Amino acid sequence: GLAILEGPDKMRFPLEHHDADLFTYAQSPELPDFPTSVAFTVGPDGVATAVEISTFADVGQGTLTRVN
Repeated sequence: GLAILEGPDKMRFPLEHHDADLFTYAQSPELPDFPTSVAFTVGPDGVATAVEISTFADVGQGTLTRVN
């Protein structure tokens, strides 16, 4: 399934689908009730053009833009 890899150790977090282009994951096993949201921006061609990860957005590093 769809997952996100984080950090130099490439920790793997499975994404849970919620609605349309919105997914969540538990970044900390100790805090499963506080999920991180992952929102994809999808262009008219159906291809994701960007993704925003809420935890990193709080420090100005949450939006990743597709580079072709």
